Amino acid sequence: MPGTGETVECPICGVRFDPTTAGGWCTNPGCGEWQSDTGDERSGGAVVYSPTGDPDRLGLLEQAAAQADADSAGESVESTVDESDGAAQPAAEDPSLTCPDCGATHDDANFCIECGSRLDSDRNDTPESLRLAVCGRQVAVTDGDCVGRDIRAAMLDAGRSDDEAVRVHREHVRFRKEADGFYLVDLGDNPTRLNDRLLERGDREPVAPGDELGLSEVVTARVRHPENPTD
Repeated sequence: MPGTGETVECPICGVRFDPTTAGGWCTNPGCGEWQSDTGDERSGGAVVYSPTGDPDRLGLLEQAAAQADADSAGESVESTVDESDGAAQPAAEDPSLTCPDCGATHDDANFCIECGSRLDSDRNDTPESLRLAVCGRQVAVTDGDCVGRDIRAAMLDAGRSDDEAVRVHREHVRFRKEADGFYLVDLGDNPTRLNDRLLERGDREPVAPGDELGLSEVVTARVRHPENPTD
């Protein structure tokens, strides 16, 4: 049958062809997968062709194309996940140990070479007591102890004046031992500082070796571990 000069577009490959040739099949050598029905509907003098083709064949082609798109998208997502997993690798942990008393850092040791404090994991356990280094003396601290009286005695023994000593209240602070460590409770109206923080009456703060306790702005006691009480 001679061609009519009219063309239709193949919905598979997008190439336009004369549907009156080759039995209505797409003439694109790389396609040939769609057949046009050369109906006689007209619109404005131009022949309008309805794409019928082989429904089973066309359906399989559409499914194959959809599967190919899905596979391509899956590969892209998998590649992205692999890259993100590689970038999200955690940094190696620092194996160094820091002395809780003097702050010196050691790569591998059981005792601090600077001050002699223990560095192993046993130091993480809450000790049964603490020591307060004040005015050249060591004041033992256990659960429930109020240390004002002992600190006043240490001040007087060191030659400090009575006027200074009496500014430290006999029940100035109390120590409480909990499962996770010791806590300091401010009991009085006289000033109490834990390191650089000014406490108020009733405040309860964790206290550990290395902390400094200031009482009434006249004396400072350094908190020490009982196994290394030297100042």
